Amino acid sequence: MDHEERLPLITRGEAEALIAVLGRLADGADDDLRYEALELQARLGMRLPAE
Repeated sequence: MDHEERLPLITRGEAEALIAVLGRLADGADDDLRYEALELQARLGMRLPAE
């Protein structure tokens, strides 16, 4: 899969659930996994429109 290829849209609820799961994953992870989980969490959070 091309690194820049976009995936289909997900709902706001799905994105928020994924952000929560990534946060919990980061809490118990080693440094490398923690970094990746927090990076993905931040990227998703930045793309959600303000409520």
